[in-house]
Amino acid sequence: MVEAVLKLVSYCPLGKQRCPTLADMLRITSLPSTGTIHSMVMGCAGKLIETVENIRQAIISSALNHFDETGVFPYFSGIAVHDCWKPYWRYGGIRHAVCCAHLLRELAGVMESHPDQTWPKEKPPANMESTHL
Repeated sequence: MVEAVLKLVSYCPLGKQRCPTLADMLRITSLPSTGTIHSMVMGCAGKLIETVENIRQAIISSALNHFDETGVFPYFSGIAVHDCWKPYWRYGGIRHAVCCAHLLRELAGVMESHPDQTWPKEKPPANMESTHL
């Protein structure tokens, strides 16, 4: 039961009002209380502290990394590939590269918002390369 509850709260958080329906679907006869679920999650999290720290250190020590909203940016010193979110540019001491997939999405947005512009319609190079910005 613990494994099923942890998967549900981790992968598909549901409002409490939908839990009885889900319990029926999974043939669970009694739902654990909110406090029991909290204890299950905290127990699992406590077992992962060392693993999370090992992953954090591996990210910090790598030469190149792709970033989202992780909390390691202030400690990273390599090349940070990211989605061009404005706060990322505040971090000095690193090289920045913008993810090509995000650049292509930005171009698509410009084409939709400004159909009169012709430059975004030009085909991007097949091998868009990251450059030092």
